[in-house]
Amino acid sequence: MFAFLQKKIAVPAQSVASACAWDFYEGWLAIGASEGFLKLIKLDSMKVQGNSSQGNESADLPNHSGNISLIVWNDKYRKLTTCDSTGTIIVFMKHNGQWVEEMVNNRKASSVKDMKWSPDGTKICIAYLDGNVIVGGVEGNRKWGKEYPIQI
Repeated sequence: MFAFLQKKIAVPAQSVASACAWDFYEGWLAIGASEGFLKLIKLDSMKVQGNSSQGNESADLPNHSGNISLIVWNDKYRKLTTCDSTGTIIVFMKHNGQWVEEMVNNRKASSVKDMKWSPDGTKICIAYLDGNVIVGGVEGNRKWGKEYPIQI
């Protein structure tokens, strides 16, 4: 069986969507675009009547300044981690029904090439373009780091 979902998502004029990620457990879709545009939409609460959607829970997270380049979810701890073209990494969490900034990191030396949470959600690995690789804990402390003499 196949299913198809089509949903129009408004992004600012001249903005280009550049990253998206799906939160399997709670049904959130995170969409990132140019100029720091980051939007969350909870799709499993969608009530469709005719051609319009009503009752969608959504949130705009305007804390980035560069183009959103990466979005990853921490499934175990219910956190959203985003990165923009300036190298800024922001960890968001839902608190009292609102998405709030929990942690911000900007190494300023290089842009982030990739990042991934461990399956148990306790660690995140961040790979920078300049060859630095860092492993951090879910609580925000650095656990391990190494600089490789290559560009990643």
